Amino acid sequence: MGILSFLGKKARPAEDPVERVRRGGITALTGMDKDQIIQVLAWGQKTTNDYAKVLGKNALAINSRDLLPHSKKDIQTALKLLIYSSALTENGKMIENLKVSYVALATYQDVRPEAAEAMSFNHIVDLAAEIKSLPTDPEKMSAEDREKLRSIAQKLSPANDIQMQCLEKVKAETESLSREVNAFVQSLLEAIAATRDKARDPDQA
Repeated sequence: MGILSFLGKKARPAEDPVERVRRGGITALTGMDKDQIIQVLAWGQKTTNDYAKVLGKNALAINSRDLLPHSKKDIQTALKLLIYSSALTENGKMIENLKVSYVALATYQDVRPEAAEAMSFNHIVDLAAEIKSLPTDPEKMSAEDREKLRSIAQKLSPANDIQMQCLEKVKAETESLSREVNAFVQSLLEAIAATRDKARDPDQA
């Protein structure tokens, strides 16, 4: 049974179907006809593709939320749409890949520009180069060298504090998104199985 025959309805809401799904989630599909469902799935595919391009370039433990091409909510909805479509076609491998992408949203946090700079690889490399330029023997350090070392330490300390705070947020959101997407997939598969059982046996209550 294909997704269109499974979800297709004759009713045609006046509201834009994509906006309806963005506002109400994928349950809004049940009030749409086939053309509207195709439109919504196309939006879901494009949104997911846009996200995948960013995800492929940013494999860090913490990323700026500003890098996302769409809001987290829209990306979550788009991923759920593709999970829905994959479940109807029994594409288990695709479902697992989409679940991984869903949970990966946790790594994108509201990091201020200065915080992102403090945690950036280039910034740490620059500070490391400054440290390397200093005498390795403390007794050979001048007053200027010692002041420079204190300045570097002050720059590194906020970065560590900010990074720890962000990592805690990532951990909490990772657990939350994992529970959310797993529960979604489980309820979705159960609903599809029940619908197909009913279709095979119309007398089943």
